[in-house]
Amino acid sequence: MALIDPHLYIYLSRKGFAEPREKSGVNTAVGTLETELIKSWVDKCSKKHDCADVQSSMREEVYAGFYVIDAKRRVLVKPPVDAAYVALSYVWGKRAAETNPQPFGNLDDLPQTVEDALQLTLALGLQYVWTDAQCINQADEEHKQAQIENMDWIYENAFLTIGAATTASAYAGIPGVSKPLLNMQQPLVKVPEGTIRATFYRDPVTGASTWPWRTRGWTFQEEALSQRLLLITDHNYFFRCREDVYTDVTHAAKTHFPDKLRYSDLFSDQSWKFSHYADIVPQYTCRRLSYDQDILNALHGMFTRVSLRTKVEFWSAIPVRNMAFALCWAKVSDEDSLGRLERREGFPSWSWCGWKGQVTYAKTLRDHRIEEWEPELGPEAEVTPFKDKGIREFIAIRSTWTALPTNNCSNDGPGNPKFISFDVNRLENDNIRLVQLVRHALKEKESEAVLLVVGSVEDRWQRIGIAAETFSSWISRCPEPCEIVVE
Repeated sequence: MALIDPHLYIYLSRKGFAEPREKSGVNTAVGTLETELIKSWVDKCSKKHDCADVQSSMREEVYAGFYVIDAKRRVLVKPPVDAAYVALSYVWGKRAAETNPQPFGNLDDLPQTVEDALQLTLALGLQYVWTDAQCINQADEEHKQAQIENMDWIYENAFLTIGAATTASAYAGIPGVSKPLLNMQQPLVKVPEGTIRATFYRDPVTGASTWPWRTRGWTFQEEALSQRLLLITDHNYFFRCREDVYTDVTHAAKTHFPDKLRYSDLFSDQSWKFSHYADIVPQYTCRRLSYDQDILNALHGMFTRVSLRTKVEFWSAIPVRNMAFALCWAKVSDEDSLGRLERREGFPSWSWCGWKGQVTYAKTLRDHRIEEWEPELGPEAEVTPFKDKGIREFIAIRSTWTALPTNNCSNDGPGNPKFISFDVNRLENDNIRLVQLVRHALKEKESEAVLLVVGSVEDRWQRIGIAAETFSSWISRCPEPCEIVVE
């Protein structure tokens, strides 16, 4: 039997399993969102869960520039301080990104996705909607930057976020509102014990890689920050809050849905866990941005919220706590290939935001609870961030270093470092240094040194890669103490 769709699953109504719902409109030409069902999910969360307890009160400086659309009156307004509002998370698309924005406050001829969000909000018994294109003055850079810096508050305090998961642009519309849901069939099978109803659905996690919404940089923090999220795809829709996950496919909550759909671990408690940070970096850096310079803006709200809760400071997306470990990122690549990245100008070389491409952390670093490492296997480097004249960000590293081995970047031969990532095509050996960042345990009582590869570019040290070497081999090459400044 040919496998038509690897993300297609079947629910069967059997004892002990989630009961499939008999969906309305399955065999009709028009499949619409069941708003009463969605309202029941939201109502249960708002009355029985404490999902709203983590919301912060509206800061005065936020409220000063905060506007929403009144869906009933179709005007832009400043809402009451405690008003419940819906936030829209969607993909602009090329056409919207290249079109001159309408004058601030002009709600004529709204893009279909925004129009659908207004209609759905009213159908759910709510009134106010926040959309970035209409509620931020796109012609006022000061207002726009202020709202970007407040994204943590905007999405975390929304009563509900609508995520248009498979909607490819602002003009495409939301399935189940202005265009039909492509409802899956529910065949009935007679068996001696009764009737079995089979419900087909596409898995929301493994199949999500094809959603336009899951490929864009800005929607990453919008999903993570949202307390209650209604995800709408071409076929199904899902509701996720901090405690439950519901779908229109079954009656049960959270029975069949992985943790990746749940509220972000970054916000689950007040403590800092480097492993949670290490998990989000590859998820974010694989996404696309229309403008390279938005690499930090699109995560600003997320890191602001983490900083407020954990008291951990970030410099160019790198946490100051565990900073030596946080510098050990490398390009995602095949094990047999040398990962290379392209430089992103305007950002420091030592941060992953200064490079284009997906990056990750070595598995050994990600899996350990770093805060509990034995002292002799902890970070060897002292890393101090600072700003040059209050603008450009640098790091000063106190550690040990050696020059590049004679046979350059080869991974062959004893005593040579293994280059995990090397991001500049050619530099003279005399201009390259290996600086130890951390040391961690390997099997059989051996340990490994993780090395920052830096190169002198126009008399300034810049990160050009990452390497690893057994600690005994590293010590045998007699590394010297150093203090080096990397830009």
